[in-house]
Amino acid sequence: MAAEKSEMNYTVTDNPVFQYKKLSLDTVKGNTFRTGTVFRGKDTLFRYSAWPSVCADENGVLYATSSAFGSAHICPFGKYAMYVSRDGGDKWSLPMILRDSYLPDGHGGIVYLGGGKLLANWAYHPGDVLFRTYWGRITGTIFGGSQGPFDHVRQSMLEMYPYLPPERLVGGSYVMTSDDYGVTWGDPVRVPVASPHGPCRLPDGTLLYLGKEYYASPEGTFEAFSAGMKDHITPASYREYIEQIGETRAGKECGKTPIVAYGSRDGGLTWEKRGICGKPAHLNWYDTFEPHAAVLSDGTLFGAVRVERSGDYSNDFTVYTSRSSDGGYTWSEWVCTHISGSPPHIMQHSSGALVCTVGRRNGPAPGEYAYVSHDSGQTWTEEYEILRGDDEDLGYPASVELPDHTILTVFYQHYFDPCTEKTDPYPSIMYAKWHL
Repeated sequence: MAAEKSEMNYTVTDNPVFQYKKLSLDTVKGNTFRTGTVFRGKDTLFRYSAWPSVCADENGVLYATSSAFGSAHICPFGKYAMYVSRDGGDKWSLPMILRDSYLPDGHGGIVYLGGGKLLANWAYHPGDVLFRTYWGRITGTIFGGSQGPFDHVRQSMLEMYPYLPPERLVGGSYVMTSDDYGVTWGDPVRVPVASPHGPCRLPDGTLLYLGKEYYASPEGTFEAFSAGMKDHITPASYREYIEQIGETRAGKECGKTPIVAYGSRDGGLTWEKRGICGKPAHLNWYDTFEPHAAVLSDGTLFGAVRVERSGDYSNDFTVYTSRSSDGGYTWSEWVCTHISGSPPHIMQHSSGALVCTVGRRNGPAPGEYAYVSHDSGQTWTEEYEILRGDDEDLGYPASVELPDHTILTVFYQHYFDPCTEKTDPYPSIMYAKWHL
């Protein structure tokens, strides 16, 4: 009888990464009691903000990060910004710029480690990959599209790349730490893996970083290249674009690479490889992206990863999960949750409930959603609508529990202005407060 009941919670799909069925639960609405903006760029051409993360210290101060001051989804102008709230997330500081390079800064997160110590992480493609592989997406010319005025500005920046010092265009994944609640920061440390929300802290103080191997080798991280247009990928379709990327340096060094756990015993200064996660036979490594791990109350590491086959099912992605009981050295094989949306952020609430927040871009109801498990992620039995969106360019929600046990989730979306009754053309960093 239980098996029959569980099958009623699914709908059929032809997408193989879902294993042909999607979780279909009665959505809980009305539990979001406050929404607002962390940062909304207005009086500037550079108004694109995306990919936030959030954490809290022992004093209840909230720290959020994002890419800010960009011009598009992938562009060389984005900066890595941090915002601080001292009133539980109702008001936020102006953006404080942590990183600003010639590369697209800000695809990263922030983690509080205790004792005033914060860790920030970010990652970006090397300059030669942006110049060759992502030229069309950045300049607006992919699939034969016509350029707009801002596309020419981005193209001008890319055209500078062959003439800049190579050391300025080295990509990869990095972390840096602050010992004074984010007032000052140390030097960046290169890490072999990347993920949007960074590492977690184990009970013994070790940092565990579950990430996608990302330009891991410190050798040859920048390839000399010419300014010839013949080097640019100019596909006729998205399927062709995905296939071509898979054969380039981007595909080899961050697309077809595994999900790996690394540990640090010295607060993020040095990192050791621990274990590669077990990939199911029906998936390719190129299907897996942007993992996140959290430590459960019993000490188990619970990992979740975004899985998609974007060349065939654009913006239709799900979440797979895995576990480790030995500090990340060995992992169970990834199991499909059938959740609609990604990438995942995992948080265990003080009630014991496990909360997985995702952005949903595909289907009739895009927006930010949370899935809740009351058996440590074995089954997901509740779905919460955090905030509905009206555009596919949204998501990356991350959550933190507030002192009153409500949840604050940050994400990016196009802001609807009730004064003008119009939706902004560029996304902002937003937040929602809600309760289980």
